[in-house]
Amino acid sequence: MSKDKFEEIFNGSAILRLGYERWSRNIAIGLGNAKKSKAIIAALKNRLNDASPMLQEHINWAIKEQAHKN
Repeated sequence: MSKDKFEEIFNGSAILRLGYERWSRNIAIGLGNAKKSKAIIAALKNRLNDASPMLQEHINWAIKEQAHKN
């Protein structure tokens, strides 16, 4: 989800106060903890290109977590 779409959807919500960056981090962590899925790994890898260094760290963690699951 883009930052603009995030702000549009969550306008007036407590989630908006969390901010796009931290929300994206939380999503990456949740995906890392989810049941193994090739689609999740692909989505995480796709997000790496435009992520901040902090978010890249969490995405890379999530990819490794996904890759180690059976």
